[in-house]
Amino acid sequence: MIRKLFIVAGAGFVLSVACLSGAAALASKDMAAGGWNWSLIEHGDNIRFLKRTTAEAEPSVTRTLEWAGAKALSIDIPAEVVYTQSPNVSVSVTGPKSLAERVRIDAGRLYLVDGADAQNVVNFKWGHDGFNVQTSDGDLKIVISAPEVERFIVSGISDLDIKAYDRPSLELTISGTGDVDAVGRTQALKLDMSGTGDADLEGLRTNDAEVTLSGTT
Repeated sequence: MIRKLFIVAGAGFVLSVACLSGAAALASKDMAAGGWNWSLIEHGDNIRFLKRTTAEAEPSVTRTLEWAGAKALSIDIPAEVVYTQSPNVSVSVTGPKSLAERVRIDAGRLYLVDGADAQNVVNFKWGHDGFNVQTSDGDLKIVISAPEVERFIVSGISDLDIKAYDRPSLELTISGTGDVDAVGRTQALKLDMSGTGDADLEGLRTNDAEVTLSGTT
């Protein structure tokens, strides 16, 4: 969500500049012939605009984490997390190198250790073929497989997608702005939501549900 707002804000700024530059380009043969590039770079709390350059995005990597599995999984990380019920346990992390190397899973908790922030890049180009925008994928994606997780605690801006769920019970605790989608079946569902998050459980079959809502969900 933050990256999307960053891109929208940057695009609005550069489009404003593009309108003014377009008028100038009509009177400038060099600019009209060569076009121009702008780069919007977000690194931590810093945002920079660079003119006449194309910035390189941070390389993406994939890591495998060791985890023995558990009945509860706490997710406190700005990432897209996909959980699939499976007999085998595996955890795969894909994203910008500086972020992917900070991901840990310990005692059923998925989180980031302190370290450098990823660099998000948006390149704007105006040339003969019109106005183009290229963005780096600065998001983390974490794919988890395990056989017996029955309780999920989702905090902050984490997003969780639960697939192929088939356990006697499912407990979801969602706080912050996180979104949860779940597909599968269970006999008893317990949902506790606070903050501005969202839960899409249309694809989850259950015999009994206990729902607690607070905040602005």
